[in-house]
Amino acid sequence: MSRTLIVAFDGLDKDLIGEFEVDSLIQEEFGTIDNSTGVSSIVTYELFACFLTGETYDEHGVIGLTRPRSSLLNSIEKLRTKHIFQKTNGLRKSVYKSLPLVDGSYREYNRKDLKSSTIFDQYTRAKAIDVPSYSLVTP
Repeated sequence: MSRTLIVAFDGLDKDLIGEFEVDSLIQEEFGTIDNSTGVSSIVTYELFACFLTGETYDEHGVIGLTRPRSSLLNSIEKLRTKHIFQKTNGLRKSVYKSLPLVDGSYREYNRKDLKSSTIFDQYTRAKAIDVPSYSLVTP
């Protein structure tokens, strides 16, 4: 039986790759990621969800770094992709914390948040070690 190992670097500076002559680290087909990939912003959790699923945030459901614990507030937070909405981040969080009967706290994304299948679903004995938006355990 063959084995597959996927190693992904977060925040790898492509200019340093040339400086240290480690060109084998560059993904051959694409090389770098910019905001033309259909993500709402360039953040680890969202990008890794795109990488794992091959889909955009609209399809896989991970938007940004964290999500409200409340399902109602999480639905509202999907508006974060709108530019004007991004400018009110601090105000929104303050309002959420003051709402009675609604949990206004935030948590990191995990695999339960993904609405799409991932590359790990292709392998029966897949093991993910510290993969943002997939394997992190949150209380």
